[in-house]
Amino acid sequence: NMEKEFDYFDRQKRIPDWNQEKIEKQVCLVLGVGGVGSGVALNLVRLGIKKLYIIDKDVVDYHNLNRQTLFCKDDVGKSKVESALRTLKT
Repeated sequence: NMEKEFDYFDRQKRIPDWNQEKIEKQVCLVLGVGGVGSGVALNLVRLGIKKLYIIDKDVVDYHNLNRQTLFCKDDVGKSKVESALRTLKT
């Protein structure tokens, strides 16, 4: 299987003094997945952190869609946390 052989973190491991093993042990908290939090959450997951906690009591609204990258039209009216989780798992 090609996917098992592929190292998703190859490029960042090439950075001098980068420690991917340390990144993979990190547990992070993002307070709010609005305009800034969406990007932070996405990038933390793409870095390969161990676990991510997200806190946000809001629901997705149409005016969020142009700047909150974790959501799409189908998410409008739904919990931001649940919608973000769905996107981040894919």
